[in-house]
Amino acid sequence: MNLILNRTKYSEDGIFGELLNDSGGFVCCTLEHAFIKPDRTFEAKVAAGEYLCKVGTGPLEGGFHALHDGIPFMAFEIQDVPEFRGLPVTGILFHIGNYQQDSEGCILLGKQIGQKSSGGNMLMASKQAFDDFMQKQGVDPFTIKIFDRNQ
Repeated sequence: MNLILNRTKYSEDGIFGELLNDSGGFVCCTLEHAFIKPDRTFEAKVAAGEYLCKVGTGPLEGGFHALHDGIPFMAFEIQDVPEFRGLPVTGILFHIGNYQQDSEGCILLGKQIGQKSSGGNMLMASKQAFDDFMQKQGVDPFTIKIFDRNQ
């Protein structure tokens, strides 16, 4: 199923959004790393636009990916992301994570946005959201349209 990502909140805790199916139904919440710009606003590594996403494109045997913990997993990767701040962008995945530091530009998935004990926002129930997402998406490529709201 094709998807729409509406980025809705930009803060030092990250860029939060809603992932919708192509008929506008809610799929899950998202979180991306918020990179600070010189004017003190925030931007995501993946520019707004339309992208093809493919599963099984990872560098490990069988197309698997691994994060810092080294545990291999299957994930969708966003293809042909334009340069970010003059550097090539690759390896942008949909994956598990609760805080913006869990992403270097990837799209983290969660069931809802919650409050950190220290204040600020985070994603909740990320593993469940990721598992549901992978089950619903299957293995077929899909497109995602990403929209930025004005900050």
